Amino acid sequence: MTGAPGMNIVVVGAGYVGLVCGACFAQWGNRVTCVDIDADRIRRLNAGDVPIHEPGLEPLIAANVRAGRLFFTDRCDDARATQAVVQAVVIAVDTPPGADGRPDRSAVLAAASGAVAVFGERTVVAVKSTVPVGTCGAVREAVAQALAKQGGAAPPAGTFAGTFDVVSNPEFLREGRAVDDFMHPHRVVIGADGDAGRDVMCELYRPLAAQGVAFVHTSSAGAELIKYGANAFLAARVGLVNEIADLCEALELDIGEVAAGIGLDPRIGAEFLRPGPGFGGSCFPKDTLGLLAAARGRDVALPILESVVRSNEARKQGLAERVRRALGGLSGKTVAVLGLAFKAGTDDVRCSPALDLVAGLLQGGAVVKAFDPAAMGHLRRLLHGVEYCTGALEAAAGADALVVHTDWREFAALDWRRVKSAMRGAVVYDFRNLCEAARMRELGFHYFPVGGAPLAPDKG
Repeated sequence: MTGAPGMNIVVVGAGYVGLVCGACFAQWGNRVTCVDIDADRIRRLNAGDVPIHEPGLEPLIAANVRAGRLFFTDRCDDARATQAVVQAVVIAVDTPPGADGRPDRSAVLAAASGAVAVFGERTVVAVKSTVPVGTCGAVREAVAQALAKQGGAAPPAGTFAGTFDVVSNPEFLREGRAVDDFMHPHRVVIGADGDAGRDVMCELYRPLAAQGVAFVHTSSAGAELIKYGANAFLAARVGLVNEIADLCEALELDIGEVAAGIGLDPRIGAEFLRPGPGFGGSCFPKDTLGLLAAARGRDVALPILESVVRSNEARKQGLAERVRRALGGLSGKTVAVLGLAFKAGTDDVRCSPALDLVAGLLQGGAVVKAFDPAAMGHLRRLLHGVEYCTGALEAAAGADALVVHTDWREFAALDWRRVKSAMRGAVVYDFRNLCEAARMRELGFHYFPVGGAPLAPDKG
């Protein structure tokens, strides 16, 4: 889809969010420069090598580079060469949690300060990074200070006065589906404290307005809290369905049937009702901690969210113990782990439950063989003492147990008869319930699903 808003945009941050946003903005007919301080990442992008795994992103980047709409640089002031007049600077840098759970906003503030090098007469700074309430105000101060050093004057909030405005424009992209989520979102949230910035963002997102996508207009602080609040709700659903799955195991019931019955209530719905190893990635763990830190700073108690965080951490730390019980011990055993990314469709291993799983298996004395279709390179830098394999069958060879951690479709489609022949043992712990339980039993596996009773091999 091209809608030809025809704006000049600078995206600061060429990671999972920034690259998707930059490529999609370019697809709409805008001229986009993506800036990142990682010179090697920019070198790779300029060579046509996309450094992250995201379905549909690589061809989208290639097409817009060829069309002369998408550029990459490691210096913000270099964007002047490709953008004559910049209408919008989009900040999409990481905000990792500190020791107290508070997000580190330093990269956001530094990006905003550096962006003044490309400001035109009417430039909007749009913060896409997930940030605490009040960050847009801090961004405004950082930009004003940077302008003052250049001899510029800071305008009143909510006006251009020939310089800039700051808005919050949170992203709601699911890794593995990010391109589609950007092009076909459920809503667009624009948090602006004045009409000027809101008008520019509405023009930028005009192609989505033409599709009938819902727009939510609020203050910058309101938009910042919408993002945190949405992820808190979703994290709570994941935590609750995992706890119900544990109860199903104790009662020898099927979580699939129970969740289906729950999800048919229109007040609840079926999304995020699949049990698993716990939530991970760059959003839910960080954002739940960030919201809790913000609440503590204002003497507000969030006991439900606190319990969600505790429950999820306990679940991740208990993954290896589940495998130990299934095997009757870990020492001297070989365990194959299929899937290292926190979810299918991405190579992102940030806060992946696989980190806790593998660490626990190694600590228990197991030999760990692992394979992931996309995330191997990242894990090699984070986890040592693991035998990294080139495929699922290689990982399964000689294993006493096999653990399905990530819900890659190719794992569901494995030739499990060949897997069984390659293994030394017969235990399969399926943290994603990808496999057909009756079939696994028929093939001779001792099959452990999540939220159901384990199935012993069919001896008939």
